[in-house]
Amino acid sequence: MLIASVVAGVLLPMLHGAHAGAAPEPPLEPQVMDEVPHARATLVADVLTYEPGRTFTLGVTFDIDENWHLYWQGANDSGFPPAVEVRLPEGWTMGDWQWPAPVRHETTPGQILDFIYEHRVTLFAEVTPAKSASGPVDLEASAEWLVCQEACIPGDALLSIQIPEGPAKPSDHVELFDEARARIPRPLDAEAISRFVWKWSRGSLRITPVDRLSLTFAPSLAMPPLADRFRSTASKPGETLVIALGHGDGEPGVSGVLEVFDAQDQSVAIYHLEIPLGAMPSPASTREEESPSSSNP
Repeated sequence: MLIASVVAGVLLPMLHGAHAGAAPEPPLEPQVMDEVPHARATLVADVLTYEPGRTFTLGVTFDIDENWHLYWQGANDSGFPPAVEVRLPEGWTMGDWQWPAPVRHETTPGQILDFIYEHRVTLFAEVTPAKSASGPVDLEASAEWLVCQEACIPGDALLSIQIPEGPAKPSDHVELFDEARARIPRPLDAEAISRFVWKWSRGSLRITPVDRLSLTFAPSLAMPPLADRFRSTASKPGETLVIALGHGDGEPGVSGVLEVFDAQDQSVAIYHLEIPLGAMPSPASTREEESPSSSNP
């Protein structure tokens, strides 16, 4: 059987690891790993049965203990995102993994800033069976992750799910996928653009809401480092968010996730930003290309 592999994330080295031979600092107690995993992974599908050639959604749901978190795949000061490798039968194809928007998280105020997942998150991708597929199929995946509180604990699991062939029927996991899709950033459209005043000034993108909205920005790994990660990633209601670019590798411009909150601090919109240096956002320039795997054949 031919096996195709798809990787959900790139392992990134931790920036705050222990060094061999160094004196323990801080004391070892917070670093001791216990036997409780604090995060559990499950392989799920949005169908009970699959039809040859018809696309369905496959996902990995992480259930995370209270006060613990996993990491998003963008720019973080510490940790690395989950990585998932899926084994596919011959002739099956899989699209890109979709990552719900993260939560901005200051582990140490003014010192460590990460973008994280809490409580529960589902990473998902579209899978298309081969047109010649028949009978029940066993899908397998291996997952690795880092779950953190004050200390971090690596986790891993071998996951599997069997899906019989038959007329496609929704599974009991549809709610998980709906929850995840609600947090997927969408491209800017004309209405979204009109909610803000956009201005470039001295290498910084200034985003000013026309109403009393507050903003958070999660930078992707594709853009240069921010000059001030703390001030450039959050604004107070009605105030301007100034995304100040620093020096370093990356495509000049702003790339990442912009989340909008109302006066009650409730999330009202999540946008994907991909704005070249000096350019103004427009629906045409920010529209994402449709993935060939995003629709049924």
